[in-house]
Amino acid sequence: MDSVFIAQAAILLAGSFVQGVTGFAFSLLSLPLLTIFLPASTAVPMLSAFGLVLNVLVLATALREAKPARFVPLYVTGLLFTWPGILLLQAIPDKPAKLVVGLLVLATSILYMRGRTPRLSRSPAVLAGTGIVSGLMNGMTTFSGPPVVLLLAGSDATKDEMRANLSLYFLVLNVLMVPMLIARGLLTAELAVDCAKLSPFVVLGAAAGSLAASRIGQTGFRKAVLLVLAACGAVAAGTAVL
Repeated sequence: MDSVFIAQAAILLAGSFVQGVTGFAFSLLSLPLLTIFLPASTAVPMLSAFGLVLNVLVLATALREAKPARFVPLYVTGLLFTWPGILLLQAIPDKPAKLVVGLLVLATSILYMRGRTPRLSRSPAVLAGTGIVSGLMNGMTTFSGPPVVLLLAGSDATKDEMRANLSLYFLVLNVLMVPMLIARGLLTAELAVDCAKLSPFVVLGAAAGSLAASRIGQTGFRKAVLLVLAACGAVAAGTAVL
């Protein structure tokens, strides 16, 4: 077992543990570290493939709280506005966009941690608007989670409600993303074999994270979510300036 494999396994284990606890952040925290060892054209398809498994595992631990019918406007606009986000990416330099998004997420997370949380409803209009922002961010920066996390945090979602519905939203995105990666020749049979070798670490991390989540109270969970979200913002901003 070589050192590169061990490093990749450790990165995936840590990232899947964080997502097991909070319901998000696997790709964003793992990608900058994986690209030390792999080209982005390999790391991104790998994380998308693992995302299918990971989101199913986390969703299974909080399935009763999943509300797919209620979040349809979010799914629809999130998917539809990913393509305009890609077009914006072609018109706007990647690094400045990531820097702005990262700093906004970091600042918003800090405000939430200080108790300055706006009361947000889950009306169809608010869900659709969140999906638009999430889709645009997904296309421009692959940073789709924060708008949805902030919506759920601002509408007093319970721990399992947040984990279940974030996992369901990301699963919808992954289900469409993986066939596109296969069609474009980025997710190959050879890469699938590599993913199979690393998959036990993803499963183990998700299981450990879900176990940890079951032992965290609502207040502690909210703090953990906001800390992870702030870290995601910092990572996005940091990778934009490096």
